[in-house]
Amino acid sequence: MFSTHFWKLLRKLYINLFSFCCLFSCKVDY
Repeated sequence: MFSTHFWKLLRKLYINLFSFCCLFSCKVDY
């Protein structure tokens, strides 16, 4: 179904965004 695919994509995006934010904050902190 389309909805499940959409949620998978959204979750992937959120994970990428979260990891990027963590990396960015670590760099700023450093």
